[in-house]
Amino acid sequence: MVPTIPISSFPNWWYVSFGKVKLNLVAVYRNGTEETANWTLTTTETNGRFYTILIDDTDTADQEADTVYADLDGVEVTGDGVGALLSDPADILQHFLTNFTFNAWPTGSTGIAGEWLNVSTAPINATHFATTDTFFGNRQYAASRVLTTDDRGIDVLNDFCESHKVAPFWASDWTLGILPIDHSPLDLDTGRLIRLEDVRGESSAVPRVDSLLNRLEVKWLRDQAAGQLRKGPIGIYDTNRTPIISESLDLNWVEASLV
Repeated sequence: MVPTIPISSFPNWWYVSFGKVKLNLVAVYRNGTEETANWTLTTTETNGRFYTILIDDTDTADQEADTVYADLDGVEVTGDGVGALLSDPADILQHFLTNFTFNAWPTGSTGIAGEWLNVSTAPINATHFATTDTFFGNRQYAASRVLTTDDRGIDVLNDFCESHKVAPFWASDWTLGILPIDHSPLDLDTGRLIRLEDVRGESSAVPRVDSLLNRLEVKWLRDQAAGQLRKGPIGIYDTNRTPIISESLDLNWVEASLV
């Protein structure tokens, strides 16, 4: 459901979206009452920019007092109003970053009026986004997002990734990528944690000690007793050692290695 903004009294126009969305009007609600038959969803161009608007065919809506919501499909892939609907979370985020964060979307990247910019115009790692797109597609995930506030691009990115449990990062070529957070279980038993004094000696069978760790931190940890995932960062230390010191200090006396 998309809130609309009155923008013109003659004719009676209500703003729906920047750019062209799919022109499939599901329903219109005026002050909570459906009156879809009285409205038309269309696009208009103003100063080289395209907008999707609702037109009050009866010209009876009061722009000062009435509240109008539109139920519609949303943004599509090409920008002409008839392309395939954007519903995969990775595609939606890529569309937003390409057109409204790294670029200021104008009239189209190939000269076609209203067409969305190509992902190649932004520092987007298309490979990582495609991997995440496949991950969502295999699980039949779908999403929608309506932005009604003037939020920073990084805030939208972080909120979106938090909602869909994916992690944003800069790839080695300085392009922005996202990948799903791996929630598969990892069991760490005592056989995999080796204390420093256990590997000292001259035995050729002992593991290398130059990669010993003093702590292990994870973003997500399954609480087996509670039966739920806990969000981190969570530090795992050698609890057999004493004394326990503040986490703000380097725990050089705690030595363990994954082998």
